Amino acid sequence: MRCLEFGEDVELVTMNVTVRELAEVSQRTGIRFPEGTTGLGYLFLGSGIDDALAIKVSI
Repeated sequence: MRCLEFGEDVELVTMNVTVRELAEVSQRTGIRFPEGTTGLGYLFLGSGIDDALAIKVSI
């Protein structure tokens, strides 16, 4: 029997939200953020069967 591999949970605020998280959201959702977008908050729940994410941005 093979176990499912789960990811990690990540919670970031303001200065810790980088272009890396914006790129991750774009890759997962297809949403493209315009240049100059600032991340205000990021939450990724990857430790369960169904991944979930939320991001708050200033455009």
